[in-house]
Amino acid sequence: MAHTTKVLRGRTPKSSLVDFFLIQLYTPESSCLDLSTCRVIPNCLRVGRAPSAEPSLELLDGAASRNHFSLERSGRRLYIEDLASANGTFVNGNEIQRAELHANDVIRAGGTLFLITHSLPADLDWLKRRGLAGASSEFEELIRLVQGLAGTQLSLLFCGKTGTGKEMLARLAHDLSGVKGNFEGFNCAAIPPTLFETHLFGSVEGAFSGANRNAVGFFEKAAHGTLLLDELGEVDAHLQSKLLRVLQEREYFRVGETESLPADVRVMVATTKEPYDEEEGLRPDLLARVEDCILRIPPLSERKLDILPVVELELSKRGVSWRALTPDFVERLLCYSWPRNIRQLTKAINRCIKLGGSSRLSCEELDRALDDGVPVATSSPNGSPPPALKPLREGNSGRDSAPPLDELILAMEKFDGNVSALARHFGVHRRQVYRWLDRRGLR
Repeated sequence: MAHTTKVLRGRTPKSSLVDFFLIQLYTPESSCLDLSTCRVIPNCLRVGRAPSAEPSLELLDGAASRNHFSLERSGRRLYIEDLASANGTFVNGNEIQRAELHANDVIRAGGTLFLITHSLPADLDWLKRRGLAGASSEFEELIRLVQGLAGTQLSLLFCGKTGTGKEMLARLAHDLSGVKGNFEGFNCAAIPPTLFETHLFGSVEGAFSGANRNAVGFFEKAAHGTLLLDELGEVDAHLQSKLLRVLQEREYFRVGETESLPADVRVMVATTKEPYDEEEGLRPDLLARVEDCILRIPPLSERKLDILPVVELELSKRGVSWRALTPDFVERLLCYSWPRNIRQLTKAINRCIKLGGSSRLSCEELDRALDDGVPVATSSPNGSPPPALKPLREGNSGRDSAPPLDELILAMEKFDGNVSALARHFGVHRRQVYRWLDRRGLR
């Protein structure tokens, strides 16, 4: 099925300095995810239940006003203005009269939700046929790139924050490659340094105290297949050096053995670190062996078009209707920052279903699903602002207990994740902030 874009009333300019697209993500009457209502935003666009001027976009939403809001282009900028609507116009959960818009901004008019992007949505049917959930052009580009690289012997290096889908992409590359061997994922950060070589390369009986039998390592398990070295950036440089020979010479030694074994394995690497960072990245000599193709995966907050396809997939897995969603619930999903990305989103949806059943999903259930009752750190659906950041209290320099999750996330957003600024804000040492982030899974 070819990807089509619904043509709406009014003319679309042939070209512009910067294209802005208005994508309708959700309507109260929809029975499934449908992103076909999408258009390039012309110099001016009026949106409402019965817009009185052209070009326009008509909404089938009883909660929307006849003339609800307008969009106006001014060079490279895009502005939105509420047209005295009865229920207000909201951007990222905040009620506005007039505001500048940017890519990934969420607009709500009545019960209808839109997203501003710089590109058309991906072909949902093409991705669904491959068992994938996403709609952003960034996600589609990654998938097509993996498809093209799958049949090669190039090493792939996946870079992205926790939960962005690095292992999923690596497994997809393996599945599309047609190789006969297994796909094996080795979490480098989860193995004690003293056991790193044993788990990776295997060992022979008598190699060390307690080695009373041969042990198969991950290179052997992945023979003729694919081995993903996950979180390799978390391993110190000395242990990283153990991989140099096997990557260069394509052979390895089991611990306690002097005869080498062939390494007929395609090695892929996943890391949450910046690989070229001199302090936290990979060893330069190791990086040179695994940097054939570097795939950088943006966080979910930068590809909001992928949120609802993931939600739709999770609902369908559990037999829950799309109609269980409400405008408030969807708005909260789209406005939340998802610091742990797709992994956090899928867990939240599953917990919402378990907490509230399958008939209707509410924002209260989402709050509880995310952090056992701690409110979501976004604006509320009625437009009230999120909780204000609490000022540093006198005598707080010895604070050991972590702040509430919503307060910590708000501070991270305010200071753009700068740990030094967070430490000054909370009056603690940087190491304490790192401990909080690790405990919450925010690093």
